[in-house]
Amino acid sequence: MVFGAVALVASLAACGGGGGGSSTPGSNVIPTAGPATNNGNLISSDVFKLQYTGVKSVNDVYTYGSGPLGSPSPNPPSTAIYAVQSTVQAALNAAPSTVPVTGPYLDVNSTELDSSNLASQEFVTDAWVQSSSSGGALEYGTQLMQPLSAEQPNTLTAYVDPVTGKANPQQLDQLPETSGASWTNEPAATISQSFADGHSVKRFVYADGTYVDNDSIPLPTGGVAYAIIQENSDGSGSYTAPFAGGNVSSVSVSAPALPTPVPTGTPNPITTPQVTVTLKLAGFYASILGPTISAQFTPFYVYTPKPVFYSETDAVNTAGSFPAGCANSYGASGLELVRKIATLDTVLGYVETTEFDAYAAAGYPVCVVSSDVINYAYDYAGDTVGGLGGFLFGQLGGRITTTSQTLVLQPGATGVYPSSTTRQPSSVGGAPPIASSVFAGIESATLQTYAVRRNAIIRAYALSTHSLPNGGGK
Repeated sequence: MVFGAVALVASLAACGGGGGGSSTPGSNVIPTAGPATNNGNLISSDVFKLQYTGVKSVNDVYTYGSGPLGSPSPNPPSTAIYAVQSTVQAALNAAPSTVPVTGPYLDVNSTELDSSNLASQEFVTDAWVQSSSSGGALEYGTQLMQPLSAEQPNTLTAYVDPVTGKANPQQLDQLPETSGASWTNEPAATISQSFADGHSVKRFVYADGTYVDNDSIPLPTGGVAYAIIQENSDGSGSYTAPFAGGNVSSVSVSAPALPTPVPTGTPNPITTPQVTVTLKLAGFYASILGPTISAQFTPFYVYTPKPVFYSETDAVNTAGSFPAGCANSYGASGLELVRKIATLDTVLGYVETTEFDAYAAAGYPVCVVSSDVINYAYDYAGDTVGGLGGFLFGQLGGRITTTSQTLVLQPGATGVYPSSTTRQPSSVGGAPPIASSVFAGIESATLQTYAVRRNAIIRAYALSTHSLPNGGGK
């Protein structure tokens, strides 16, 4: 198969600079032409490389004290600011066998370094993408590694429907790009995580956004602890784990339903559907309180006609206005790709909204702005004063984590790119246009960093030292 070539070797003559693949600071460099080849299914060439810089902010606000059974002393808000450096390039890491891509494809590697006064985090992500006759960039899988952290897992996401076994590639662009064009994706995937200490996680995400999560955690004293989360399509589910040192063995959450009828004349009867939360007790707790305790709460989510666990909208705007930092270098407007994702978790008790706004000038990816908000109604940490078994089940606003990030293309892009400059549909297989591919790499990396932060909170619920027997876990 023969691919057209798009330039990524920086043209410095127009900037008054020298040769090679670099440029003077502040110059507006758009790459020029060069040849490309492919080798088997994994496309190989003189790889392209683009550098981005930007800023990330992470803000946490705690209002647990406002919940019906909340702590009277919520933690103060906190904000962390990171300087971000991101390198996006074509790499030669073949997709694992579980990633369902066939025919020529491209490995887009993103290495992101987030630095603050207190700490640095590095995220290395591979996204395996392929062109489609109608989809621009189709992403079949991703892999995340965090070289600076021995405690964080390697995460492999394969976009395969766990029920049908069919590939579920994520469409990230639509060609030719016309304003108003739109599409959506389903989240079906299989996600595997492996930790250095032997801890492993397997998550099956279904087409409607519900999931089953299986954790296997080796204990320092020997043996293995297990944590299983299951979310059902009616909103019910369970979280089984050795909470509170093994004194709470599981938490079950019902679907919204009207309470059991109460006798006529009962003062202030509940007449709206409620969620019943039941804790299965063991050990000391069971000896004092019995085998279970339960309570009813007003659902924190919309449940009629049925809960919506995942929704996504993607759209094209060919005359999008660039953000200020982007406009300084690459003009004031150009192509804008918008991706919005909303997620509901009725078991862990949160809603999450994510948005990407990716901008291109002359067919090249010049700026990506992203935001993510996780709004928690539940807290499984086991330290909420007055909560049900120490847990909090209430309404949204218990904890809100807001992350925002802006990345801007820097001068000095190098290499070649095996695709077409026309940004028209290509034959199936091979590399999508550069903007689509690079946006896929950046979005994949960013989504993974959001998941890392979210999963760290989730894991802390059941896997912290106060939860696992004998003081084990993370």
